Amino acid sequence: MKTLSLPSALLQRKSVTDIVLDTTGLKVYGAGEWRVKKYGGKRGWRKLHLALEPKSGKLVLAEITGEHTHDTQFLEKALRRTNRRKGHVLFDGIADSHRCYEMAQRYNKRLLTPPKKGAVLRQEKGYEERNDAIKIIHGLGGDRKAKSIWGKLIGYNRRVIIESMVSRWKRLFGASLKSHCEKRRRVEVQLKAWMINTMIEAIA
Repeated sequence: MKTLSLPSALLQRKSVTDIVLDTTGLKVYGAGEWRVKKYGGKRGWRKLHLALEPKSGKLVLAEITGEHTHDTQFLEKALRRTNRRKGHVLFDGIADSHRCYEMAQRYNKRLLTPPKKGAVLRQEKGYEERNDAIKIIHGLGGDRKAKSIWGKLIGYNRRVIIESMVSRWKRLFGASLKSHCEKRRRVEVQLKAWMINTMIEAIA
């Protein structure tokens, strides 16, 4: 019986300096799903975590986890797929924590993420980037428009490319996983990510 051989990494680490991350949900089907359809109830789903290299537009990492896995648990795994040159990591506001800033610095990256509402300046080491963001946003008025201007000033608005990737994934493959067991679901996700990268190469 033939098996499909997929590359061990979607992109070579040496070509990945910056990364952009996002998470979305995918429905899953398995044992007992027919009962949900017939009698109602909560359908199963998984989180799809995507990391993208902004210059090429290709996926660096694509993985699924359980619905209760925190999005930031995916961050370090994505960072391991980057080189050690100075770069940027773009993540949404869920990454606004000391742990995430510290992790990004460990990999020689600058974490660009909007501070949480009501965020205050911190004196502890590792909060320098966050403090700068708070100062800029407050200086621009401290409202939603100020945060949008901050995003344009420092390049955070580039996150739109990962939102487009999530949209492309669902247009191509739908909002669900077809496989019924976890091992095959992981392979399914890797195969779909590889297909997207191949299509990007073909039209480049």
